[in-house]
Amino acid sequence: MQNATKKKKGSILSAVVIMAFMFLIIAFIVFSIISATVEVTALLIYLTVYIAVALGIIIGVALALRERIKEINGGEEDEANKY
Repeated sequence: MQNATKKKKGSILSAVVIMAFMFLIIAFIVFSIISATVEVTALLIYLTVYIAVALGIIIGVALALRERIKEINGGEEDEANKY
């Protein structure tokens, strides 16, 4: 049980760090868009794509974290170690 708790904490910590980094990138891009004095369509499209990619990474990390916690709770990882 102690080992499972340690694995959960590690998984959650790594997911939170990646998500926080992506949110910082999104915040920087949104700030850049808001503070831009010149309206450049190509730049806005480029930055919007970056925001979409960052959001995709955040969603992917969240889904992977959910699956990882299911594995840890279900003991699937321990079963695989037997083989």
